[in-house]
Amino acid sequence: MELLCRQQRCQTSVLWSEGVDHRLNTLVRAAAAAGERTSRAELLAVLVTAVEIAPE
Repeated sequence: MELLCRQQRCQTSVLWSEGVDHRLNTLVRAAAAAGERTSRAELLAVLVTAVEIAPE
């Protein structure tokens, strides 16, 4: 599989609760505190692609 960072980009509008937004910001800050550089978009991509999809 081609690396996600090298695939064609799409822009989407996502609406979620403030709680989800705060959690995402917390994850970005935690990554920065651990010395990692990331973005909200990268974290969302990882979370979405990490989930197994069951055909049924």
